[in-house]
Amino acid sequence: MTHLEPLEPRRLFSGNISVTTGPGLTAKIIGDNGGDSFTVTLEKGVGYRVSGVGGTKVNGVAAVDIKSASALGLTVVTGSGKDHVSFNGAFGTQNLSIYTGGSDDQVSIQGSTHFGNLVISTSGGNDNVSLGQVTVTQNVVIWTSIGNDRVKLDNANIAMSLGISTGTGDDQVELTNSHITKSFGTCTGSGNDELKLTNTGISGNVGISMSDGDDHLSFSEVHIKRSLGVCTGNGNDSINFDHSVLVDAGAGINAGNGDNNLGGTDKLVVRGNSLFLGFEKQKKDHEDDHEDDHRGESD
Repeated sequence: MTHLEPLEPRRLFSGNISVTTGPGLTAKIIGDNGGDSFTVTLEKGVGYRVSGVGGTKVNGVAAVDIKSASALGLTVVTGSGKDHVSFNGAFGTQNLSIYTGGSDDQVSIQGSTHFGNLVISTSGGNDNVSLGQVTVTQNVVIWTSIGNDRVKLDNANIAMSLGISTGTGDDQVELTNSHITKSFGTCTGSGNDELKLTNTGISGNVGISMSDGDDHLSFSEVHIKRSLGVCTGNGNDSINFDHSVLVDAGAGINAGNGDNNLGGTDKLVVRGNSLFLGFEKQKKDHEDDHEDDHRGESD
């Protein structure tokens, strides 16, 4: 059973959010169209505390406690203002779903465990999504829409699959010091996008799709236990294997049309079949340079 308890009120100025509880250990946090900023923490012997930040009111006061002895399933919905949503500390939830409106939003989840699915969806704007020291027992899905977005996962342990999709814009996606038990798939929209995988293990397949634009993709200390597939659209793309990349099955990369560059293949080990397309200009330039060297020697 859950119930709400308001804390001592104080003078506040910005957005307003409402917190309600529902059946089956669920709760909702609903924002308005102002700039909503709040933090969710777990207070020992109390339950979940939703605290307004920078002037945001929670049910008309500074903060509200959700009394619960068990992990809750939480849904967060904010409006069209510049929202900051933060979950901090060593606590758990059941399914957690966060939906932010169209503006420059920030979503941060640090040091927590989620016994279910984690879904984050941001609408248009330059959004920032950050997950650190997070454990999820099911799937993680992150969608960002049009805008120059940044998505970063550091020390994430995901028991099932991870999916990331960014819309049109110059986006940055980073996955570091993490482990994914099943598959990882990401799709970036048109724009000059950057994707980095560092010190990460993925037990399933990896599929990466980057649309038109000058894209950069890098791998360093990555182990993929099944197959790797990469497709980039039109543009001058760069794909680099910086250090110790192992793919246990096959690998296929199609870089599309453009002045593309493939680097560090001596750091890449593929135990199955491999196919690399879209690097014909790089290969021709290398062959032309090789011929010029020979002509110089003969002269």
